[in-house]
Amino acid sequence: SNDHASLPALNASQNIKSGLLEHRDREIDVLVDLLRYYRKALKQYASTYPDPPAGVNIKQLLESFSGESKNLSFDKQELFAEFVKDYEPAKGIDEQQATIKTKYQKARQLADLASKYRQEIKRDKAVMDENGSEELRVAVTKSMKSYKSAVRELKTIKDEVEDLQLCVDS
Repeated sequence: SNDHASLPALNASQNIKSGLLEHRDREIDVLVDLLRYYRKALKQYASTYPDPPAGVNIKQLLESFSGESKNLSFDKQELFAEFVKDYEPAKGIDEQQATIKTKYQKARQLADLASKYRQEIKRDKAVMDENGSEELRVAVTKSMKSYKSAVRELKTIKDEVEDLQLCVDS
């Protein structure tokens, strides 16, 4: 008999969950339609303006789609209006993207520097093998330390960029 008493509560819980799932599915449908429209508009924009302006404001883009949402059914228009009103862009994404760009530039510089050291090492080793100069041996050792340091720093920056990119992408 205790099982029968919990049956109405279980049905009510299932009805609530079912309602939430239906609401979520409607929101997903709206967002999928908007994503399709956005992709189409983005392709059109990219063909017109190959170099997009920096710092595109997502909130403004969403609001600009509000006029286009008239092509959606009434309930989807309402859901979209609610989504735009409540949408809060992730804070810090722009800063993280700027940090990624800066770190990427530094990584390029380090890669160029490591390449330069590697070339110096090869060149000096070839000359050193010919004449056995102690001065060149010291130069090669110094270049190898510099090369290893640059590669270590490059790996560190690579890891930092990957971590930041994961944060931005999620």
